[in-house]
Amino acid sequence: MQWQMARDMGRKMGFLDPSLINQSRHDWPLQLPDNHDKLAAGQTKKEEAIRHKLHKLAQRDVVSYLVNCLRFFDDEKIEEVLAPYNFDGHWICLYIMPKESKVLVLDSLDVDPKKYKTFMSILRVAFKNAMESHGLSFHPERKDKIAYRSYYPLPPIPLQDRPLEEMDLMNMIADLCRFTMREVINRRGEFFDHDGVLAKDDKFLPFVEWEYHRN
Repeated sequence: MQWQMARDMGRKMGFLDPSLINQSRHDWPLQLPDNHDKLAAGQTKKEEAIRHKLHKLAQRDVVSYLVNCLRFFDDEKIEEVLAPYNFDGHWICLYIMPKESKVLVLDSLDVDPKKYKTFMSILRVAFKNAMESHGLSFHPERKDKIAYRSYYPLPPIPLQDRPLEEMDLMNMIADLCRFTMREVINRRGEFFDHDGVLAKDDKFLPFVEWEYHRN
């Protein structure tokens, strides 16, 4: 939906998939219990060696994804990229400018940047690999480094002392369903993709024009 909004605004922007870059994606081996079947249970040194190897492989996977994205953005001449990133249950948004080798971090809690330094290191490696292996040209003075600023906090979100109850969750689900049905799936919705498969295949008419196909 964000891509469609950017297109409608005349902005050529790229987006990174948060499910492929978040903390759990590159740090999952660190969360494995010692008795996990991926580790050598009961052998501490071997456990740590295997855990370290798995951690490196997980980070490498994220680097590969980022390098492929940077190649695509370069081919498409996309100079603005948004990357939602989750760590420790908290979301931030990274505004990446590849050609400038800059990253602005938007954070509603303004947390210590050390909390997400692992991902910033991964991003630096991806920039370096993209330049060395694919000849991409980023900021000439920064070479394999990227500059990022983390002092752009979002407006604070008020905390609620009252825990969520079942009815609260049901209302949230109802709102999401209503938004999806009216604004995403419906042909007249603000975020309907008129170039997508729902718009081009008649078998989806009961979905995209659901208000006319009620039983």
